Amino acid sequence: MSLGDLTAPAGSSLLIETQHTAYFGDKQGVWRSAPFTKSVPGAAAGTHVDRQQQVLVNTQFEPTGARMVFPCMDEPKHKAPVVVMIRAPAHLTSISNMPEVQHSTSAGSSSDMVTVEFLPSPPMSTYLVAIAVGDLDSVTAHITGGKQVSVWFPRGQSWITPAATAVPLQLAVAALEHYTRYTGVMQPLRKFDLVAVPGKPGAMENWGLLLFDTERLLYTHSGAWALLRCATVICHEVGHQWFGNLVTAASWSDLLVNEGLASLAEYGCLAEVLGQQLGTEGAAAVMRHVAGPHGRKPGVHEGPFNKALTYDASPSAAPLLGWGAAGSGDVDFGVLVYSKAASVLAMLVEYGATGSTDLDSYDDAMREGPVTQLVGSKPTGATQVALQQYLHQHIYGPATAQQVFELFLNETPQAMASNVMSVISGWRAPGSPLLTVQGTHHNQVSSANRGSAWAWPVCWRELSMSLVMSTKTALLEVSIPW
Repeated sequence: MSLGDLTAPAGSSLLIETQHTAYFGDKQGVWRSAPFTKSVPGAAAGTHVDRQQQVLVNTQFEPTGARMVFPCMDEPKHKAPVVVMIRAPAHLTSISNMPEVQHSTSAGSSSDMVTVEFLPSPPMSTYLVAIAVGDLDSVTAHITGGKQVSVWFPRGQSWITPAATAVPLQLAVAALEHYTRYTGVMQPLRKFDLVAVPGKPGAMENWGLLLFDTERLLYTHSGAWALLRCATVICHEVGHQWFGNLVTAASWSDLLVNEGLASLAEYGCLAEVLGQQLGTEGAAAVMRHVAGPHGRKPGVHEGPFNKALTYDASPSAAPLLGWGAAGSGDVDFGVLVYSKAASVLAMLVEYGATGSTDLDSYDDAMREGPVTQLVGSKPTGATQVALQQYLHQHIYGPATAQQVFELFLNETPQAMASNVMSVISGWRAPGSPLLTVQGTHHNQVSSANRGSAWAWPVCWRELSMSLVMSTKTALLEVSIPW
């Protein structure tokens, strides 16, 4: 696009209007859901009108789908307010990121078509813009501040029972309340819609319009496994409304900013929304290892510690940082930016707790892992304070993976904070450090040995001692009280 000799005076802005025709993509851009069959009430059984084939029209703009639909600066660090208008058949429901502000039939147009206009959004990245259009039904509740929460699903589906939608609605309400309380940041949006999309692969955290596959969002199978899968994906995507949407990765190579933080925070949310079933200790166990029933494979949200270590055992594993570089190894995107990122950040959270001389804090950390720091039961906890400061500092803006590491490293004991860059550099190598400890009682010396020279924190509870190992072997002279 050329503007010729046109220049804008300093401090002014230009409005550029374009016309663009987009096409349905293959689960990218604007795309059609898998077809579903709708039962028509009152139709005679067996006739050709008793069932109708339907689809939902929806979007998937991450990472580069927005540019397929409208001209834009389609990188996550670029943000701007967005106004969406949808023209669609009048009998269908149209949803976008923001609440509807106007619903009208254009003069001289067919009465079966309407134009729906939505409120302008806060500054947001283009990959978070979203729509959903189709024959939808919903259940609704409200949270603190009168904000509306709705779960949407295809209308006329006999397999979608009241419990199938009531459970995710209850979980979503609890998750939004948890993150609002924990972060101390009130969402600027007035409503949150969660939509079950037939045939959608995975879930997407679009701001105010969260799209899910029907299998994960709807509680269509009773039992602990179905409840856990429903709760983990809701806690994760709702967490993105703060970690990813309010503050966004500066580039796709900084995806740890979005997925790492949301994957970490979701376990504190899980402990809250499933307090009776799991609690803090149960959520900590879910972080470590999960085995699905009947041989079902857990996803990246179930047992991230174990999944990350299993992945790192491969000689071709890619590093956590710099995974997008050429020759960086066998990139398992899901495990790296979800499971491993959450695991590494969780270790830093644990170190911040175990580095304390408060033995109660240490005992909590060892039993409940980092989850006790993510629930927010201790309002003055270093992790909670650090995350609140991070959100306030970068709100509506971008952040880098290095800034996320610094966020946690600067909240740990001084031995760690002074080695921020050396610790970060270690994760540009593949794999994970192996730590072995050997002790000799008579010499009162303990040696710690690792396979390679990572800079990595070590904490000893009984001695209230912490250090960052930057050499292959470290010798610690200690006075053992036994």
